[in-house]
Amino acid sequence: MNAIPSRFRYKCSSCNEMHEGLPDVTFGRPDAYDILSEEERIERALLNDDFCIIDGNRYFLRCIAEAPIQGFSERFGWGLWCEVPWTGFKKVWEAYSYEDAPQEFEISGHIANRLQHYPDTLGISCQVKLLDDDMRPHAIITDLDHLLGQHQAEGLTLDEAVRQARTVGALLVLG
Repeated sequence: MNAIPSRFRYKCSSCNEMHEGLPDVTFGRPDAYDILSEEERIERALLNDDFCIIDGNRYFLRCIAEAPIQGFSERFGWGLWCEVPWTGFKKVWEAYSYEDAPQEFEISGHIANRLQHYPDTLGISCQVKLLDDDMRPHAIITDLDHLLGQHQAEGLTLDEAVRQARTVGALLVLG
């Protein structure tokens, strides 16, 4: 496998530094939160970097979905939100909060963001896997008829990854 050509660089929106490679496409909030007015957000929602609750009965986790880039060792990533049942939300919360809580498990969920470049991704089924690596949970698309599920299973081309990375708006291609 090859490495992504070092001609790709991007300015990270988190640390404001330049990095080599391709940036992840990220979402700061689930779409269900974004459609709320400012007043509704205050009254009906709780949100931090990793967790969101709306109306006390909708639970969201910030996750990472990744797909291989065909012919390269790197993977392309999406920082997105998944809606999960209360029991799964609670398990992830406890895993983040308590050292003695189980650190590796899997729960069912649904993608909670619409990804540009794909047929509607809102609500497609996924498995959310928490791995014992202090990272965000991984979202694995279970619908292999959906293009995103196919990309996760089979990979996307470098051109497709570059096209998606450009939506972030900070990708530089040198030489």
